Amino acid sequence: MAGRSPSKPPAWATRSLPALPGLAVARPPEAEATTARRPGADPAETPTERAPRAEPLSVSALTARIKATLGASFSGVRVSGELSQLTVAASGHWYFTLVDAGAALSCVMFRGVASTLGWAPAAGTVVELVGDIDVYAPRGSYNLIVRQLRRAGEGDRRAQLEALKRRLAAEGLTDPARKRALPRHPRVIGVATSPTGAALHDIRRVLQERLPGLTLIFAPCQVQGADAPASIVRALRALARDGRAELIIVGRGGGSAEDLAAFDEEAVARAIAASPIPTISAVGHEVDVSVADLVADLRAATPSHAAELAVPARAALLATLNRSAAALHGAARRDLERRRRRVQAVRVPTPALVIARAHARLDGLRARLGGLGAAAVPLRRRQLQPRAERLARAAATLVPGRRARVEVLRARLLRRAAELLPGRRARLGALGAELLALDPRRVLDRGYALVMDGDKVVLDAAGRAPGEALTLVLRDGRLRVRVEALLPPDGG
Repeated sequence: MAGRSPSKPPAWATRSLPALPGLAVARPPEAEATTARRPGADPAETPTERAPRAEPLSVSALTARIKATLGASFSGVRVSGELSQLTVAASGHWYFTLVDAGAALSCVMFRGVASTLGWAPAAGTVVELVGDIDVYAPRGSYNLIVRQLRRAGEGDRRAQLEALKRRLAAEGLTDPARKRALPRHPRVIGVATSPTGAALHDIRRVLQERLPGLTLIFAPCQVQGADAPASIVRALRALARDGRAELIIVGRGGGSAEDLAAFDEEAVARAIAASPIPTISAVGHEVDVSVADLVADLRAATPSHAAELAVPARAALLATLNRSAAALHGAARRDLERRRRRVQAVRVPTPALVIARAHARLDGLRARLGGLGAAAVPLRRRQLQPRAERLARAAATLVPGRRARVEVLRARLLRRAAELLPGRRARLGALGAELLALDPRRVLDRGYALVMDGDKVVLDAAGRAPGEALTLVLRDGRLRVRVEALLPPDGG
């Protein structure tokens, strides 16, 4: 094998290997010579005639036996070394050499294993492999068929992460019960991320699209490298000391496990858990889950998703306000209609109606009396007189009582209307004020201007050039301006 000294067999060669059936043991020439003839033996007699030799093995048979022996003895072997001569074939299989100071080992990793690796090793990377020794018969060489490949020390890092997660869970920092609800309509949002990464641009773009007019406080920090954890902690503490942000988004865009490692640090996780302001963690892509995600109040799949979770869309807010206003108007209308029906149900006859009904009844009685004889008239009159008197007394007592009842109900209705209508009007006024506060034109009324490049809003000075024509949108009109020079942010 390449790189091995013939005077010192490899460590595995000291194992007791099973005997190979049919393999003859060669004798020294001296022994062959001494056994070729015996004193007094027939010169024509040879050792072969006395003891037949075993048939020699073919190269293929010997190689097959060696392959079986090595395969049985070195299955699932674990080995570490440095990657060298890495080649990725068109078939997707990987061919490389694993080397150390004293030896080299040819390795093969088939496409199915390589597709699950999740990272791209390069020549010079120190790795740990698990695989099976196999003999490639056409060349008479042996290879390691790789079943697992990982960076050297990755197992230790994984164990440290799991220990950190268990420690944080034991302290209750990952308990869903301690996570705070996000504010429904934040007006000021803090962002802790890199000033040069795509995450900041994505967050600003989504916030501008969903709810213009928000205030964004940016705390720049490193998100990659050895200094990143301390930088992220400083940014979170700065936002907490500032105190204006109602919500914090902390994170970065996607990358390798090394790129995202800062968000697996204990200091970052504890800073997020200790933040007095609700925090959204947005680290990497959807498949990446960091320790920071576990302790944050809410995890977002990406920075853009974090911005979507932070604020509702302006159109959704307007639709909600419209539905609330319509429901309020409908409830008030139904309540008034119900009370009107109740008042109408209490019908009190007027005195004229009572008298008219009495006259009608008397007329009917008079008609009936007309059919009686003249002698019966005085008798009937005497009989009806008490009834007429009782009817008159009843009318005199009933009408004032019913009139008083009507007045009581009318007064109660007016009081109830006076109690309900101001509150409903105040609620409508508050909803209208909130809707008006969301209008971008209110910002223009306070002296601000909107810078437009065609039909696009200009958010940054970066990318502008002297002489470039822009449009300023004011509260009462538009101005066509031209860039004379780019100045630094401090106005110098």
